[in-house]
Amino acid sequence: MQKRDSKIIFSIFLIILITSILSFNLVLAEEDTNSNNSSADAQVSLENNSNSDDENEVDAEFSDATLSTEAGITPDSGLYFWEDKVLTKFRSDIENREKKIAEIKQMIEEGNYDDARKALIKYKEFADKLENEVDPSKKEEARRTAAAIRKTLRELKDQIPEDKRTEFVDNIIDQEGRIATAAEIASKIKDLCETLAKVDPVQYSRTCKLENDAPKWQKDLDKKLTKEQKAEAENFFEVMSQCFEDASQCKCDEISVTAFADRCSVIAPLAAECDSGNEESCTKMDDLEQEQPIEDLLPPHLQQVMAKLQNRYDNSKYDNHMPMECEEAGVTDKKGCIEVMFKLNAPEECVQALEDGKLDISNEREARAKCEEIMFNANAPQECIDAGLKDHKECGKFMFKQNAPQECIDAGITGESSKDGKECQKLMEQFRDNDGPDNRGRGNAFAFGADCAKISDKDKKLECFENAFTNAQNRGPENFEDRQFQPRDNFEDQRGFDNRREQGQGFTREQEQQFIRECTAKGGRWDCGFARENPNNPCKCFPGEDRPEFRPDNQPKEDDFRQQPPQGEFKDPDNFNNFQEERGDNFQEGSDENHDGGEVSNSESDSSSSGSSSTNTEPVKTEPAPEPDPTTAPITGNVIGGDNPFMNYYYK
Repeated sequence: MQKRDSKIIFSIFLIILITSILSFNLVLAEEDTNSNNSSADAQVSLENNSNSDDENEVDAEFSDATLSTEAGITPDSGLYFWEDKVLTKFRSDIENREKKIAEIKQMIEEGNYDDARKALIKYKEFADKLENEVDPSKKEEARRTAAAIRKTLRELKDQIPEDKRTEFVDNIIDQEGRIATAAEIASKIKDLCETLAKVDPVQYSRTCKLENDAPKWQKDLDKKLTKEQKAEAENFFEVMSQCFEDASQCKCDEISVTAFADRCSVIAPLAAECDSGNEESCTKMDDLEQEQPIEDLLPPHLQQVMAKLQNRYDNSKYDNHMPMECEEAGVTDKKGCIEVMFKLNAPEECVQALEDGKLDISNEREARAKCEEIMFNANAPQECIDAGLKDHKECGKFMFKQNAPQECIDAGITGESSKDGKECQKLMEQFRDNDGPDNRGRGNAFAFGADCAKISDKDKKLECFENAFTNAQNRGPENFEDRQFQPRDNFEDQRGFDNRREQGQGFTREQEQQFIRECTAKGGRWDCGFARENPNNPCKCFPGEDRPEFRPDNQPKEDDFRQQPPQGEFKDPDNFNNFQEERGDNFQEGSDENHDGGEVSNSESDSSSSGSSSTNTEPVKTEPAPEPDPTTAPITGNVIGGDNPFMNYYYK
C-alpha cells in the first residue's frame, strides 16, 4: 500500500513538472511571436512613412477634403451606358475620376466587386489621362481631389477583403500621389517657361520646345508666349535700328526681354561713340557682332521676325559704320560692301555661283540659305545620302545628332539652327571651365530644365524643374551660355590670340601657323588649345588618323577632354548681316597666309584642322592619343563638321 502511494505521488509530481515546463515554453513562444510581430509592424510603419511623405503633405493641406460628388448612376444600373457615353462628356477628367471613385465606393459597400471593377476600369482611363495632361491652372483642384480620394479609400479599406485591397486601395492611392506630383510639375514647367520667355528666347526654345504629344495646356501656353516674344523681338529690332540712326533716341529701357535689353545696353553707347568718329568703339561693336551676331539672340521660331525687319536694321547699321574691308576696297554703299565681304569670306562654290549669276546677295539671309544649299549639293555627306535626305537643313540636323557630344543633346541643342555648332562648342568649353566638386559641373552652359523631362521618376522630375525655375529666376542671361550679353572685354579670354597678344604672352599667330604647317607636313593632327597648360607653347601634334575621335567607338574619356582648354579654331557661324570675319578666317580653310601670299595651301589648311590628308610617312613627334570611351565627344577644332566641307560651312 505504501509502495503504491509513493508511485502515485511520483506520477503527480512528474505531471506537474512537465506541465510547468510546457507552460513556460508556451509563454516564451508567445513573447517571441509578439516581439516579432511588433518588429514587423514597426518596419512596415517605417516603410510607409518613408514612401508617403509627399502624400502626407497634400493630405495635411487638404485634411478636410471629401468627395464632392455622389455615385449617381452606377455600373449595376441598366442606364449606365448613359453615364458612360453621354454624361462623362460634360465633366472634366478631374471630376470624372472623382465620380468613378464614388461608384467604386458604393459597389464595394454593397459587396458587388464585379461592377466595382467596371468603375475601376473607367477610373483608370480618366486618371491616366489626367496624370499625363493635368493643367497647371487646375493644380489645386487636382491635389484636393487626390487627398479626398485617398482619404475615402483608407476609410473603406477595412471593408475590403485582403486579397482585393491592392487592386481597390493601394494602386489607386499610389496613382493619386502621382497625379498630385504631376500637377506640381506642370505648374513648375509653366512658371519656368514664362520666366525663360522673358529672360532669353533661345533658352526658352531649348527648354520649352514641344513634342507632338504635348498636352493642350502646354501648346496653348507656347502659342501665347511665342506671340509675345515675336512682338518683343520686333520692338527690339525697331529700337536697335533707331539706335544706329540716332543714338540720342535709343530707348533700350523699353525692351522687356532681358536678353534683348542687355544687348541693346551694350551696343547703344558703342554706336553713339562710333557715329561720333571713335574708331575704337566701332571696332568693339564689330567684335561683339562677330562674337555674337544679333540673329543669334533669336531661336528658330523667331527668325521670321529678322526677315521682316532686316532691311531697315542693316541699312541703319551700315549707315552708322562701314566695315574696314569695304573702306579699304573703296566701297561706300551697302550692296557693294556685301559683295566685298561675301567674296572675302564665302566658300569657293558660293563665290562661283555669285559670279555665274546663280546667287543673289541683295538679301543676306536668303544668300546664306542659298549658299548652304549649294554647299550641300556639292558636298552632301554620305550619311545624308544613305538616309535619303535631300534638304540641307534636314541633313544638318541629322549629322548634328550623329556627331554632337551627348552634353549638347542633353542641353537641348538640336542642330536645327546652323549656329548650333558654335553653341555646342561653347557649351563644351563651359563644361571644362566650370567643373563642379564632382569634376563634372554644368558650368554656365546648362539649358535650364532641358533634361528634366527625360526623368521618369516624378518626384525627381519635380525636384529638377523646381531647381531649374529657381536658377532661371536668380540668374540672368549673362549666366547662360557663352556670356553672350556682356561687353567685349568679357569675350577676350575666348578670342585666343588677340587676348594672348594683349597680355604679352610669347606664342604669336605666326608661330601657330608655323607649327600647323610642320604638323600637317608630317601627317599629324594639330590642336593649339592648350594655352592654360603652357601659354607660351599651346600647340600639340597628334598622330593623323582620319579624325578617329569623331567615331562613336573611339571617343575620349570625359576627364581627358575636360583637361584640354579650347582650341580656339572652331569658327563662329557665318552671318551675312555684318561679314565681320577677320581676313584670315576663310569659310573652310581658316589660314592667314592665304591672303598674304604665304606658304599654306587650301588643302594643307584643311588637313591642319580636320586631320591628316598628307601621305608623308615621316615619323611625327606626338602626344599620346586620348583613350577611347563611347560616351563623350571631344573638342578638337570643329566639333561637328569633321572633314566634310558642307558640315564645316553649315556648323562653323
